[in-house]
Amino acid sequence: MRSSLVISLVCSVLVNSLPVEDWSDLDYPNIYVEPQGDAPSESRIIGGSEATPNSHPYQVALFIQFPQGRSFCGGSIISENYILTAAHCMDK
Repeated sequence: MRSSLVISLVCSVLVNSLPVEDWSDLDYPNIYVEPQGDAPSESRIIGGSEATPNSHPYQVALFIQFPQGRSFCGGSIISENYILTAAHCMDK
């Protein structure tokens, strides 16, 4: 029990000592597509609010064309070269 507490404390200190990533200077395209639905967003969103463009700059929308059809997935920017998304969003 005591060793797991020490390990947790050491891990917390190590994680907190990592530098904070600065997302403000990333060079990504500013693409915003207006929603095409005919129902007002207030009737489709329950318990939330509509996000404004650029309010979450670390999130991305992935529109992927596969031979068997199209796919839409979300993802998070984790570095300049990588996006984290669900495995089923990728072909391989």
